[in-house]
This record gives sequence, structure tokens and C-alpha cells, in this order.
Amino acid sequence: MQFQEEARRNKILGIWSTELMGKTDDDSENYAREVTKPDFEESGDKDVYYKLFANMRPCSDEISIRTQTINLMFEVKA
Repeated sequence: MQFQEEARRNKILGIWSTELMGKTDDDSENYAREVTKPDFEESGDKDVYYKLFANMRPCSDEISIRTQTINLMFEVKA
């Protein structure tokens, strides 16, 4: 169940990040899928954070990304 919650959170996080980066709807879905892929490679959030940090540096900061990740996990679990 934890894995499913994290995957759902990561997808929503990917969509959230595309809005900040100004991507189109098609790009948004593709990027959301890309954000969930790193979690298949390594357990935990570290790889997801690295991907988001690398892509969102111009439009967001580490604290905002981590805060959004935590908030979305609470939403997914509710």
C-alpha cells in the first residue's frame, strides 16, 4: 500500500511541477510518468527529489519541492 501511495504522490508531484515549469498538458502527463520512474530504480524519495531538483531549479527551490512532496503524501493518505 505504501508503494502505491508513493507512486500516486509522485505522479501528482510531477503534474504540479509541470505547472510551475509552464509545460503543456501532453508534456505534463509524460513528465508525470517520468517522475514515477526513478522510484522503481531505487526505494525511497531521494531519486525523485534529484530529478525534480535538476529540472525545476529555475522555477522552484529545494524547500518548496520537499514541502510539496510532504503535503501531497498527506493528501494521498487521507
